[in-house]
Amino acid sequence: MRGYVQLPKGWFALEAKTLGPFVIRETFVRPDGRRLVWTSRRHRKRPTPLGRLESALWAPRRPAWWIAVLFMVGSALFATGSSVAPAAAAGGVFFAGSLFFTAAGYLQFFEAINAPPLLESTGKAQTPLRFVSWEPRRLDWWWTAIQLAGTVLFNINTFDGLLRRLTVGEQEFAIWTPDVAGSVCFLVSSLLAYQEVERALGSSPLRSSSWWVVALNLLGSIAFGVSAVAAFVLPGSGQPLNPVTDSLFTFIGATCFFGAALLSLPEGTSEQAV
Repeated sequence: MRGYVQLPKGWFALEAKTLGPFVIRETFVRPDGRRLVWTSRRHRKRPTPLGRLESALWAPRRPAWWIAVLFMVGSALFATGSSVAPAAAAGGVFFAGSLFFTAAGYLQFFEAINAPPLLESTGKAQTPLRFVSWEPRRLDWWWTAIQLAGTVLFNINTFDGLLRRLTVGEQEFAIWTPDVAGSVCFLVSSLLAYQEVERALGSSPLRSSSWWVVALNLLGSIAFGVSAVAAFVLPGSGQPLNPVTDSLFTFIGATCFFGAALLSLPEGTSEQAV
């Protein structure tokens, strides 16, 4: 099997690691006999030298930096809404956080679909930017698209949470259902992203910052899923199944997402992406 990158003349593919029908790592042989290992995440992040005024914590020219910052802000807002925000203001804080999540999710999708069609060593491909695409042969296309869908569902869920005087049935349909669906999207997306990195790394994944990024995101998605179940509106009382668990696991999930975003800041500015 072959991945989506195009090879220069004289190069050939030696071996590939796959996850189902998706190629996530390949080993190429140059015309001079040297080998190059390609991974989908590193190719997508396209590590480049830092500019004169840039650092791992300040690199606004790079999409990966904005993705991390937007996820950090959104995560901080979700953590605030679930723990310290006044009850009357919590809904607005959650909705604001969901907007930052959607902005970050779209940039992540944008980064994936604009990964250059050529290997990094051949230079930048002169191709026009794309804002949407259909590339079902790529694992990163699937998980970024699924995560983006999850963020939109959280937009719906948190916006509807601002509405007043909803019946129990309306709360279940307008608030709880998109919450659960969004959590499922996050869980599926995080699991695929984790597999993309874990399979590419092989042995000793704990040494990679990329592995910690996807592992923390997976833990955060699991926590959001627990929170969504605990938020189920009981038909008799109209109250959540377990509001304490709902708030606690929202906070845990948001904290995991914040940590993952923080660790991902160096990606795109160094060779740390795997």
